[in-house]
Amino acid sequence: KIMRFDSLPNRAAKLTVTDGHSEQKILIWGAGWQSKYYSAGDIILLEVTRTGRDKYNGISIVSEEEARALPIIPNYRQSPSNNITNKLLTNATQELLLRYNGKKLFDYVTGAKIPFWTALENLHFPSDAQNFEETLEDLAYYELLCLQLIFLANKKEDKKNLGIPKISNSQKLLKESLDKFKYEPTKGQKDAIEKIIELLKSPYSEEMLLSGDVGSGKSLVANSACFYTVDCGYQAALVGPTEILAQQLYEGLINQIKDMKIKPNIAYISGKTKAKDKKEILDSARKGIIDILVGTHSVFDVSFKNLGLVVIDEQQKFGKEQREKLNKSRADGRVIDILEQTATPIPQTTALAFYGDKTLISLTEKPRGRKENITKWIKKDSKDFLNELFNPVWEHIFKEIKEGHQIFIVTPAVEEESKSASVKKTAKILQQKFPDIKIDYIHGGLKKDKQNQVIEKFRANKTSVLIASSIVEVGIDIPNSTIMLVLDANKFGASSLHQIRGRVGRSDLQGYCYLVASPSNKNASRRLQSLVDTNNGFEIALVDLETRNTGDLFSSQQSGKSNLRFCNLVNHGELIEKAKFEAENIFNNDKLRDIALKDAKAFLKQSEDEEE
Repeated sequence: KIMRFDSLPNRAAKLTVTDGHSEQKILIWGAGWQSKYYSAGDIILLEVTRTGRDKYNGISIVSEEEARALPIIPNYRQSPSNNITNKLLTNATQELLLRYNGKKLFDYVTGAKIPFWTALENLHFPSDAQNFEETLEDLAYYELLCLQLIFLANKKEDKKNLGIPKISNSQKLLKESLDKFKYEPTKGQKDAIEKIIELLKSPYSEEMLLSGDVGSGKSLVANSACFYTVDCGYQAALVGPTEILAQQLYEGLINQIKDMKIKPNIAYISGKTKAKDKKEILDSARKGIIDILVGTHSVFDVSFKNLGLVVIDEQQKFGKEQREKLNKSRADGRVIDILEQTATPIPQTTALAFYGDKTLISLTEKPRGRKENITKWIKKDSKDFLNELFNPVWEHIFKEIKEGHQIFIVTPAVEEESKSASVKKTAKILQQKFPDIKIDYIHGGLKKDKQNQVIEKFRANKTSVLIASSIVEVGIDIPNSTIMLVLDANKFGASSLHQIRGRVGRSDLQGYCYLVASPSNKNASRRLQSLVDTNNGFEIALVDLETRNTGDLFSSQQSGKSNLRFCNLVNHGELIEKAKFEAENIFNNDKLRDIALKDAKAFLKQSEDEEE
C-alpha cells in the first residue's frame, strides 16, 4: 500500500510503502512520471532489489488490477553470468514435467488432498494464488509424513541396541523421598513421575523431555527419577550447565534426603573440585559406591560402574554431542536413558518433541500458592529510563525493598563502554542515584568464587538489588525476589527472557517483570509481546521458532536454516498427528515400508552418508 509517492527532480520516484506490518522507503529510477497515476492509499505490486539491511531499490510498479490479471510464473534463483536465466529454468522445468511420468510417486499416500505429482506441477505452475497456497499445504503434509517415516526407522534401529530396563518392587528411596518432601506433590508431578517410571521399565532406551513453566516443580520429578533408578540397582547422573545451578541441584538433593532413614550416596563434581577429592569421586563412581553424581560438564568425563540414567537440567545449554556422550559410555553397549528438562526448549528440541521423536512429559500446573508473574513492556529507551529519578517502576521497586523483598536487574552487556545497557554502567548509575540501597552485581567475567559469594550474599538477603548479565538466566532460586527488571530487553531471545523472568515469583509472593525497550524491529516486538501475553514456555518457544526456525532435525545444528522446505510448527502443527498416524500405517506395511523410506529420504535430501 502506498503511503506517499514523490517525484524527484532527477526523474526518480521515492515511495513510502507498507505491507501492513512495517514501512519502507523505496527509490525507483526513471519512475517519477508515474506519480500522476498513483497516490497514497493505492495497492500496488512492487518489484525490488535488496541493496542492504532494510534497504531496497525499486525495479517496477504494477497496479493491483494489472497484478491480478498477470499469469503466475515461477521465479527461480538465476545466474546470468552462467547463462542460467529464469526463462531457461522455466523451460527446463516444463520439459521435465511433460516428459517424466511421476504419477506413481507417493501413490500410497491417502491423507493429502491431491497426488504428489500434481502438487509438484502446481508448485511450479499454479493456476492462481489460492491454488498455490493449497499446494503448499499439501506439500507440507507430504514432508511431515516423510519426517515421521524417518523417525520410525530411526526408532526401530535404536531398538537393536538394548536399553536398561529398571524394575523395582520396593521403591524404598522413591517412596520415602516423596513422603518426607515438604509439600504435597501436585497431580501433574505425580503423573509425570509415574510416566517416567513406566518408560524406565522399557527394555529399550528412552529419551524423554520434561517440560514445564519455571517453578512448576521439575526438580522434584527429576530427583524422583534418580531415586527410582537407584532403587533398581543403577547409578544416576544429574548435570547442570553452570557451577551455581549444579551446586543448587546438589543442595536440593541433600535437603530432600536429610530426613530419610535410608539415604543414597550423593556426590558433587565440577571443574573446581580439588584434585584429591576428584580422584576419590572418580574411584567411587567407577566402583559403584556413588549412587547419584551431581555436577557440571565434568560429569561427562566420569566412568561409572553401572550408570542407568542421565538427567540434564536446562538442556538447551548443552550441545547435542555432550548430551549423547554419557549415553554411549557403558562397556556392555547398553544405551542409557536420558531425561532432559527445561522450561523453554530450544527450537530444535521443540520441533522434535512436537514431531514425536522424543517422549514429551509436560507439567501444566504450578505448586500450590504460586502466582503467575505479571509482565509489562515499558516502551522507553533504557538510558532514558535509568536517568529518570522517579517513575512507576522505580516507585514499585522502592515499595518492594521497603517490604523486605529483593530485586533483579538484568542487562545484555557487561562493560561500561557498551552501547547497550550494561552491568557496570547500570551499577554505577544506581549506586550514585540510590546510595542508601544495598546494590551488588554479577557477570560471567567475575571469578567463580566471587560469583558464588555474590549469589550467597543475595540469597541471605544482605543485598536488596542484584544487577546481572544473563548469567542468572537459569536455575538461581531466590524465593524472596519479587521484581525482575530487564534493560534493553529487545537484545534477548524470547526463551531467554522467559528464563530470566523465572528468577522471580518462586514462592507465594507475587512476581513482576518489567521489560524496558523502545519499539524495535518486528521480530523483537513479537518476542517482547509474547512475554506480556503468556507465561507458557512452549508457546514462547514457538515464537522463537517463527524467527529462528527449527534447525537441522537430523544433526546437531540447533537453530538457523531448517531442512524442512514446506512445513513449520507455526502454520502446520495441526497436520502432525494426521501425518504421524498415516506414517505408522505405512511403516507397518511390509510391502510399502522400503519404497516409502526410499521416497522419504529422497524428499528430505537424506543421503546414505548423512544417515550413517
